[in-house]
Amino acid sequence: MRDSKINKKSWIRRTPTLAAIDIATYINKVASWSFILFGVTIVLFATVRATGAVMPPLIILVISVLLVRTSFAYFFRSVIGEEALWWSFPVGSITSLALAAAYYRFGRWRTMHMIEDRPAAGEPPDTGLGVPRQRAHLSPETPNG
Repeated sequence: MRDSKINKKSWIRRTPTLAAIDIATYINKVASWSFILFGVTIVLFATVRATGAVMPPLIILVISVLLVRTSFAYFFRSVIGEEALWWSFPVGSITSLALAAAYYRFGRWRTMHMIEDRPAAGEPPDTGLGVPRQRAHLSPETPNG
């Protein structure tokens, strides 16, 4: 009998109150949908970064996350209270998506190349695996080569 009272008390302590569930539901409604926008931003940035343009996406994320999101939470806390923290997530995600879409559409990332287009020049490198045909003085008609 004593064990059942202890278990019931510990269960009550661990069960969230209805108020906590209401708060969590509200936070979910306010902030969680913005992660879809952030996911689209990441897809756009992956495409852009694949061409070698890595600094513009980094700068855009710094602007949207550190400057916009934290500034919104700080300056609007006096207006809407602690909700400013939760509303800063959608504001930051909308900002990052807008900037990412603008860079994707108008940025110079399409002209960037990770490898330069230039013809090979000079002697082939000595890999130690064999002698190039020209230096071995082999004719194209040799059966071994």
